[in-house]
Amino acid sequence: MKNSILIILIGLLTFNLLSSQSEVLFSKVTTKEINGQFIYLLNGEKFDGIIYNNHPNNKLEVKFHVKNGIKEGLSEEYYNKGQLKIKTSFKNGEQSGLYESYFENGQLHSKYIWKDVSPDGIAEEYYEDGSLQFKFTWKNGSPLGTINSFYKNGQLKDIVTYQNGKREGVFEQYYENGQLLEKFTYHKGEFDGLYKRYYENGQLEQIINYKEGEMNGLGETYYENSQLKVKTTYINGERNGAFNKYYEDGQLWSKITFKNGKMNGSFEAYFENGKLNIKGNYINDIKEGVHETYHENGNLKIKGNYIKGEKKRETNSGNSIHLWYSKNITIENNTISDHRDGIYFEFVRNGTIRNNYSKNNLRYGLHFMFSDTCKYEDNTFENNGAGVAVMYTKFVLMRNNKFINNWGSASYGILLKEISDSRIEENIFSENSTGLYMEGCSRLTIENNNFIKNGWAIKLMANSMGNIFYNNNFITNSFDVATKPR
Repeated sequence: MKNSILIILIGLLTFNLLSSQSEVLFSKVTTKEINGQFIYLLNGEKFDGIIYNNHPNNKLEVKFHVKNGIKEGLSEEYYNKGQLKIKTSFKNGEQSGLYESYFENGQLHSKYIWKDVSPDGIAEEYYEDGSLQFKFTWKNGSPLGTINSFYKNGQLKDIVTYQNGKREGVFEQYYENGQLLEKFTYHKGEFDGLYKRYYENGQLEQIINYKEGEMNGLGETYYENSQLKVKTTYINGERNGAFNKYYEDGQLWSKITFKNGKMNGSFEAYFENGKLNIKGNYINDIKEGVHETYHENGNLKIKGNYIKGEKKRETNSGNSIHLWYSKNITIENNTISDHRDGIYFEFVRNGTIRNNYSKNNLRYGLHFMFSDTCKYEDNTFENNGAGVAVMYTKFVLMRNNKFINNWGSASYGILLKEISDSRIEENIFSENSTGLYMEGCSRLTIENNNFIKNGWAIKLMANSMGNIFYNNNFITNSFDVATKPR
């Protein structure tokens, strides 16, 4: 009798152990990828049984069957309130057979048949209220035949046809009110022929011709009032030829020419009143030459030049911008390189030189003489043969400029000679042979400048009197200040 009881107890214990191992929490198992397939392991061994996981509220979240370490049979997912979310099955670790998904209200969302790792047969999807979204057939992993999809109100949304796994023939898409949105043709899965797009009121918005998947020929876009907005031409998918853009009243907005998809040639843009706004030139999408911007009343506002010379020797190279006996001039937003002097002033009054970039010139990035009451702000002068020279001038303001990398036996960030009653402030002098050179200068205020990594930060030479240096920073220069009085 005792032996019989012992056998029964051992049998119950064995049964309970087997039962506990047949259904385990997901966190108890590990996964290992072998040949692109996930293998589920328990205590290092391939698992047989059911794996599950719960939502934070302890409701069942997912439950699937595993055989010899891979998914096999029924797999289910649930919402956190217990409603079925997805129901499908697996064979040898791959999805196979019926796949169904549900909205949280229990309504069928989608229904597919899986075969050989891809859909096969009728596919259906529905809106949450039960209305059909689309229904079509899969074959050999691709859609087959004509597919109609619908809005929730039952209105046709789009129609497309598949042939040999690729879109073929006319594609149409509609607004929810039934008005045509766009229409074009596919051939072997690529756009081919005329593409048309419409506003919701039925007015044509865009028309472009395609050939073998690329835009070719005329392309036009329209405003909702039917007025032309953009007109251009494409060759092999790239803009080529004239590109014109218009305001809604038909007034020309801008015009440019494209070559192989890049802007080339003259560019003009206009205000809506017809007055010129911008005028310039492009070469391969890069601004080149003169760029002018105007006020709406027609007065010149900004003139931005992109000027690159062919520097050879000082004797046969010219200056980029050269002013003589000029007044009330603004030189702004210019990029200048490879000339003798980048900017040259002589006998100029009330000039403003702002936001220019002058580099790689043979002699000076900026050179001016006898030019009083001028302002130089926010400019950069870099890698010029002799840096910048300011001579025989008074009432000058030089603020927030950068003098960079001007090296040579006679190179300076800036050379000041016979300058008086002027201010040099908030500039950066970096990596020059001499940052600031002063000779015969009087009543200058030099403040809040940064002198960084120069040979000499400042050279103060003979006949310089009454100058004020205040709150300047000297950082890792070879020599901070050198003087040479007479």
